[in-house]
Amino acid sequence: MVVADSSMARYHGDNLKHYILILMETVASMYRDASIGNWINIAVVRLAVMSSEEEKELINTSASKKLRHFCKWQKQHNYEDDKHPLHHDVAILLTREDLCRMPATCDTLGIAQSGKICDPSASCAIIEDNGLSAVFTIAHELGHVLNIPHDDDEKCKRFHEHGQKHNIMARTLDYNSNLWSWSRCSQHYITEFFDAGEGHCLLDEPKGNFLQESHNQKNYAESRHPGEVYDMDYQCELVFGPTSKICPYMPACKRLWCTVSNNGGCRTQHMPWADGTPCGRHKHCIHGECVPVVMTTPAPIHGQWGEWSEWSECSRSCGGGVKKSTRECNQPKPAHNGRYCKGRRVRYMSCNTHECSSGTPDFREEQCAAFNGQTFNIQGLPSDVKWVPHYVGIGSTDNCKLYCRVYGKSMYYMLKSKVIDGTPCIPDSYDICVNGQCQKAGCDHVLGSDAKLDSCGVCGGDNSTCKVINRTFNQIQVQYGYNSVAAIPAGASNIEITQPSNAAHDNNYLVLRSSDGSYLLNGDYSVSMFKRTIQYSGVAIDYSGSNELVERINCSKPIKKSLYVEVLSVGDLLSPEVRYQYSVSVKQNEYDVKRQEYEKKLKEYERKRQEYEIKRREYEMKRRNPPTTERRAHQSRSTSLFHWRASKWSLCSAKCGRGYRTRTIECLDWTNTSVPHHFCLPSDKPKPYTKCKRRHCPFVWQTSPWSRCSVSCGFGWETRTVTCHRMTKHGFINPVPVANIKKLADVSYSMCNMTIKPISRRQCNYGSCNGKGVWKPEPWQNCSAPCGHGFQKRKVACYSLTLRRKVARSYCDPRLRPKRRIKCFERPCVPAICDELRNRIKLMGTDRYKNWDELREHDRMLFIYCTELESNKPMKYPT
Repeated sequence: MVVADSSMARYHGDNLKHYILILMETVASMYRDASIGNWINIAVVRLAVMSSEEEKELINTSASKKLRHFCKWQKQHNYEDDKHPLHHDVAILLTREDLCRMPATCDTLGIAQSGKICDPSASCAIIEDNGLSAVFTIAHELGHVLNIPHDDDEKCKRFHEHGQKHNIMARTLDYNSNLWSWSRCSQHYITEFFDAGEGHCLLDEPKGNFLQESHNQKNYAESRHPGEVYDMDYQCELVFGPTSKICPYMPACKRLWCTVSNNGGCRTQHMPWADGTPCGRHKHCIHGECVPVVMTTPAPIHGQWGEWSEWSECSRSCGGGVKKSTRECNQPKPAHNGRYCKGRRVRYMSCNTHECSSGTPDFREEQCAAFNGQTFNIQGLPSDVKWVPHYVGIGSTDNCKLYCRVYGKSMYYMLKSKVIDGTPCIPDSYDICVNGQCQKAGCDHVLGSDAKLDSCGVCGGDNSTCKVINRTFNQIQVQYGYNSVAAIPAGASNIEITQPSNAAHDNNYLVLRSSDGSYLLNGDYSVSMFKRTIQYSGVAIDYSGSNELVERINCSKPIKKSLYVEVLSVGDLLSPEVRYQYSVSVKQNEYDVKRQEYEKKLKEYERKRQEYEIKRREYEMKRRNPPTTERRAHQSRSTSLFHWRASKWSLCSAKCGRGYRTRTIECLDWTNTSVPHHFCLPSDKPKPYTKCKRRHCPFVWQTSPWSRCSVSCGFGWETRTVTCHRMTKHGFINPVPVANIKKLADVSYSMCNMTIKPISRRQCNYGSCNGKGVWKPEPWQNCSAPCGHGFQKRKVACYSLTLRRKVARSYCDPRLRPKRRIKCFERPCVPAICDELRNRIKLMGTDRYKNWDELREHDRMLFIYCTELESNKPMKYPT
């Protein structure tokens, strides 16, 4: 909808509709330009003029307040039903009044909110009418509503090219501005906006369009160029007033220079003459250039889609990833005002849908942990800050943004605008995020699937293998502290645990422990009084809070790890009454056997725990009180209850050079059962590692990829770099040549075996210079893997020397075609998790792992820290 205020009505009079449609037709043509990279059709479904009463709130206010009032007004005058013929997606207000950011600053030509095209309350813009050049302001502000930033915005820097002209979304204009096309940055962000589904409200066809009606009416002015309707003098009047005329002796078309009556000089707003303005004999202005009038315009070429690209790598290694394929509108590209391609640009497919192993970290947790140690200049955050996922209070439209919370704190922040494809939208759903949007998926982790869990957590099951376990724990006599209740196995679902309060203060509280023994809920004698949600390996567990009359724990999805239920008893030690039930999938009597094993282990665990507690108290008492001579014999008997045991030494960690041998140290009780280390005397603890030495590490040759052939046809030469490298003690090749290592700067290539040195120069032949075609390879792409082994690719095309362009492959000799794919190795990968690091580099007794040869970043030594990281992700600090 286009709205004019009373100032527009007074100025243009009966010509108002005519003038507005000429502006909007030009804007529509700018959005049809192929440089925007999308098919966008501007339709004017409604024209309106605000009455003086309606625009009272817009008078004498700042530009931002005008916009708020107009957005509110247009929403009230819109039709909510998207199918209504007068429903509009965006509203534009045209005014002849100045737009002022502040009382003395009135240089604003337009204002709009960014990315609000499908928000009925904010999809609006205000434009100051400064003549026919207002088309550029309208196109610019509509671009903002479609989430396009300014061309000089920080987000656009990566798209800048040397000598690039300013385009439609330029913040300011200069002599080189190209106002009829869109920059690569504009194309990228509007495409990203549409691909993310943010333009969903624009998909319906308009029921009416004033612009289309004007085309259907023969000889109607709106179907002509604006300069054919308004001559150059009238264009000056629209900008500078009724007495202004075109300024003589100034260059035509590029800038509209006009006379100003009060000082006799010439002025310009750096806008071009309108398209179609005569600029010479049989010439007119088109896009700021004076060109000959062409009586027959070339027929439009409508764009057609090219082939789909190969599928990308899967976004996840397990648990339901996503891969995508794209296509371009280039077979052919649209030209001469032809339409851009309609339809999908990107398609998605599920991959790696198998379940992750039980030890795999939560996928969203991994993404937050990737920012550990980054404070983003937020005041008050420690340099070693740890980030964990945050879910509470996040709206459904933001579920696919990466919100992370500071570990142990309540403050959270959005660290990425999109999570990685395949990330679950919320913990209790199988729907996944794809390109920043939550998409339907089933429990089989397949996009669009309707597969659901049955009552016992079997995906696609029919409840035929379900069994509901229902138990009660009401032990009459409980001990002060934590008492074991039940072990709930991995895979159990529909878990419900309740503990009613039979007295005003029964002082019994539900407790949860994880499979590794750490507390999940109400541990360390600290009780949560209010409702909360616990994340346990990607599964949400809801807790009612201890203040409720019935304390309750619920979990509907299958748990990935075992869960241990306890009750914390304090105060009067009243008998608890804990009821718990859950569903499991069983075959025949398998469950009964497993349940008995669980209960047996649980009772044995409780018995040993009580024994340990008694022995530990005795031991601690003896350590605090030094023994007298009379008590030493008794102490020696007590301390002999616990002793150290060491395993056999491992093999040397180094394959060559110096390394370490390790062994496992355990503290055992009198039954030879492993117990925590603090039960044994530290002074007697055997050493867990010792040094070892193997043969010297050898030197090997490494080669770079072959260069391009020195000639485009006939015989030439290819070259490559051959360098000498040393093997590391872990079996990797040091990526830094021996000659580049400071302490080995005087070492020559003789360190490597010269008799097997690879050649550094070879002959190449891409085809006869007199033949039909020669092979022309493009430069190698970067290695597909940033570390470890990967592949490099390049395109090899057949070129005609006579036609000087690409031709079919049949014109070239297939036997001479250069390779298009080779193996590559950039550098060894830094371990993804600390367990992997510990297995590869056996340094015991410290949480810091150092290695000069294998772990390097930018040729600098790398320290890796693996201290108390919940997600098992290492922190790395180059030195």
